[in-house]
Amino acid sequence: MEVKNVTNHRNRTIFFLVDDDGKVIQPVYEYMLFLMRNGKKKNTVKNICHCLKLYFEWLKIAGLTYKTAVDKKSPTNKGIMLNLTAFKTWLKFPSQKGNIIILTPRRIDSTINQIMSAVFGFYNFLTANEEINDFPMYTKMKCNSQFKGMLSEMVLKNQPSYKSVLKEREAKKVIKYITLSEYNRMQAEATNLRDKVILALLYDGGLRVSEAIGINLSDLRDIHKNTIHITYREDINNPDAAVKYYSTGDVIISDFARDLIIKYINEFLSYIDTNYLLINMYGDTKYQPMRTHNIENIISRLAKKAKIDRKITPHALRHGCAVLMYNNGAPIKQIQDKLRHQSPNTTAAIYAQFDDEGRKKAMATSYEKANMKCNPNDMTLDDLHDWLLKEDEDYE
Repeated sequence: MEVKNVTNHRNRTIFFLVDDDGKVIQPVYEYMLFLMRNGKKKNTVKNICHCLKLYFEWLKIAGLTYKTAVDKKSPTNKGIMLNLTAFKTWLKFPSQKGNIIILTPRRIDSTINQIMSAVFGFYNFLTANEEINDFPMYTKMKCNSQFKGMLSEMVLKNQPSYKSVLKEREAKKVIKYITLSEYNRMQAEATNLRDKVILALLYDGGLRVSEAIGINLSDLRDIHKNTIHITYREDINNPDAAVKYYSTGDVIISDFARDLIIKYINEFLSYIDTNYLLINMYGDTKYQPMRTHNIENIISRLAKKAKIDRKITPHALRHGCAVLMYNNGAPIKQIQDKLRHQSPNTTAAIYAQFDDEGRKKAMATSYEKANMKCNPNDMTLDDLHDWLLKEDEDYE
């Protein structure tokens, strides 16, 4: 069983699953096409395909097919619920030799939930195509009218939601972020101008690492106006570039970040034939676009030099941007605008639209008040943490 991919004439990458004989598993291929045509990002489709690979591997071990596993009339079927429960147990405690079970969980609960969701999505697709009968793996949940959360106005009253009956209860996560003081220390430790720009893009700009990697020089046409254009593009030469949820838009940055970027372009990139902003400077990949692991290593190294005694990832800088804005009085609508968050529960009517001058003013206010305490009344810091986790729950 193997995940493979091909790139078509439009530079769109299509992922598919082949069995041990090298034959394409057709229903998975059709599901991948469906996801791609409905706007799912390349990395999302790839992850789902890898999840289904695990499921088909288990089906082979269990002596089932994807149809008999959910067919009540099949003589090998022990029941849909029992089959999928057995698959979930296999994910968490895979057999090592015969009946000997590894007692230490192989995968964490959030990973198991992600894999099970991929399998459920696959079966829901087959159900919609009438290839299999109804797939009853969700239970209806009533909205709790007694609870009023910070975004409760976005929930339609009395509208039921659906929850997987096999969902694992995940431990509550804590947002990891850096403070303004820690960011300044990391900037002080960065001796390479490119690395300073990376820090500024992630913290000052609040960019995801894949978005920073994907910046082309053409996206900086308004950098003198403190503006970076986040643009979605398919580029086979820049494999780690991505814009999550297609959340394109303009990002307003500080004068400090603007001047860093302009200086970096003038002193380094102006002598190189490239349209990429972040490129490797040494080795076999010199002048090629940076990869995610390159930036992760840079952030980790600078954090250690700045004497930050915990693990720091590129995403911790993005979260630090949100917490900085919160601590300095920015309302949730401006934080959402800065980070370009999208959610199926939100609408344009809920979040205010800001013109360029209003957005610049909001960011300027945050930086001017960086050393002041100003807590908005509409949410707590814990609320902000929970909101960021919900918006970025599938980042890793």
